Amino acid sequence: FPSHDSRHEWVQVGIFDITGRKVREVCQELMDPGQQQFVVETRHSFAPGLYFVQIEAGKSSCTQKLLVREH
Repeated sequence: FPSHDSRHEWVQVGIFDITGRKVREVCQELMDPGQQQFVVETRHSFAPGLYFVQIEAGKSSCTQKLLVREH
């Protein structure tokens, strides 16, 4: 995700199941401005199904779908 602010921002990235329950905290830290990338291993941690990735950076947030298929 790109950060368009020129300041360091507190970033939180969480993964939620279809019921809204948080199943994984991916990141919770102060980050430098610019493009960031996160890798999440789903093979042994997630059952197949639909999840949501919520990204909060400063005052901005976005949610994206994550589809985990059978391994």
